[in-house]
Amino acid sequence: MSTLARVLVPGWFINDEVVRGSSGNVGEIGHIIADPDGPECDCGRRGCIKVTCMPETLVAQARAAGVLPAASSDEASLPQDMADLAQAAAEGNAAAVEILAQSAHRLAGAASVLTNLLDVERVVFGGPFWPPLAPTHLAAIPALIEHYSVTTSVHSVNVVGTIVSSGEEAFGAACLVMENTFSPNAARLLLDSKG
Repeated sequence: MSTLARVLVPGWFINDEVVRGSSGNVGEIGHIIADPDGPECDCGRRGCIKVTCMPETLVAQARAAGVLPAASSDEASLPQDMADLAQAAAEGNAAAVEILAQSAHRLAGAASVLTNLLDVERVVFGGPFWPPLAPTHLAAIPALIEHYSVTTSVHSVNVVGTIVSSGEEAFGAACLVMENTFSPNAARLLLDSKG
């Protein structure tokens, strides 16, 4: 039987069970170190996913490299900025290609930590900023996870991007939590055989 794990916010969904942790904050992957020499994170360590791979970080790198125009004060421009960065990479802009390649490399390292920890057969990337990243990241990440994950010596790890539109994944995650909360769990319904 395959093991399926999904990251929810906050939580993990493993083999049809929601795992929340003692404070309800399980699944915080932002503080996995992706680059030990990276910038300092607010957690006190260096190079966490939060400060190396977030869209805001990639856009700031693109602005500093001249790939994107000077900073905009409009936070609503972030989706367009990410799309413009991905477009620049697709058109062969060397700085844009390097920014996205570095992001893919860091995300693959973090994902391999999770594949080793959870022994899963599939990793699904998604989220509102995934569509512009998908072409470059799916071209690089599977081979990197294959290289970094010790799990791949036992079985393959399939790496895919989500097929749902932005926002649908949150609805789906909420449905999983609701189903887990209000549906009976067969293991919990079994009577104690010692009774």
